[in-house]
Amino acid sequence: MLQCVAEAKSLLLEAEPRHGATSAILNFNLACHHSLLGEMDIGIAEFRLQAGPSTPPVAVREFR
Repeated sequence: MLQCVAEAKSLLLEAEPRHGATSAILNFNLACHHSLLGEMDIGIAEFRLQAGPSTPPVAVREFR
């Protein structure tokens, strides 16, 4: 499954420069895919960038 998530993230990264400024869902999905792949810092940063500075801190749990 992680291979599919990584492939989807690659597609989102390709689309981001062209559509990222006008597609909130693209940026949200990119943040989710980073997080699913364990790239939590990047995922949270992407989410915060999209959600704006007034968004409360995101709680992150580690699943083991």
